[in-house]
Amino acid sequence: MAEVDELQRQLLASQNRDGGWPFAKGSSWTEPTALALLALRLYDRSSGACQAAAQWLEQRKNPDGGWPPNDAVPASTWVTSLAILALPHTGAKAGDWLTGHVYKKTGGSCWFPGTASWVTPTATAILALSRLDSTRFAAPIEQSRQFLLSRRCRDGGWNHGGSSFRSENAVSYPETTGLALLALAGVPSEHLTAALRLSDEFLKNPQSIEGLSWLQMGLAARGRKVEDCESRFRPRNVRDISLRLLALAALEGRTL
Repeated sequence: MAEVDELQRQLLASQNRDGGWPFAKGSSWTEPTALALLALRLYDRSSGACQAAAQWLEQRKNPDGGWPPNDAVPASTWVTSLAILALPHTGAKAGDWLTGHVYKKTGGSCWFPGTASWVTPTATAILALSRLDSTRFAAPIEQSRQFLLSRRCRDGGWNHGGSSFRSENAVSYPETTGLALLALAGVPSEHLTAALRLSDEFLKNPQSIEGLSWLQMGLAARGRKVEDCESRFRPRNVRDISLRLLALAALEGRTL
């Protein structure tokens, strides 16, 4: 597939010498490195690029079990979820860090410890905990799913979900709706009828590679047959390239 080959070429060409990836140019960050590693492993698990990226991530794991965004910010944050997805054998301590930052009252997760809960860090925490051990972490996974279900907009989809008021009254976004559907893969479709209908509409005009990719992954995870149309969007950064590769793999039945 010509698009896959070109996207992989772009990804490999943008890898830093230390094994990590920047968002566009410059120093390596956890988020683009984890997404790039996830994407490349779906196509070539044995590559030297994957080994270097895994080593970069492993070396940056904090003693508390979490990961920082980059070398300049030492505190563990939501990117721990992405690191777990990229390094699924990292151990239960990383999962314990995540569950320790799921708010007991709401079930939501935050971008940075001690701040408000949002849809994206909650959804990625569900994906990470499910990958680690869905039985051990069943309670926080279910609690986080309930948080997502409580943060739906009136149209059935999701925006950033910072508060119940905003979620009820603001419009949904393609990227957060697709990501939430991916995290809610275990929830029966009849409870997500409006979200699935909205996602089909979003696919007609996803607005960005990020939106298109998460929508395709979310629908594919629910067993929906999603026809791909060559993206009219040009990748802006490593995250865009990685998400597009992940989405194309999902359409072939290979998921996160």
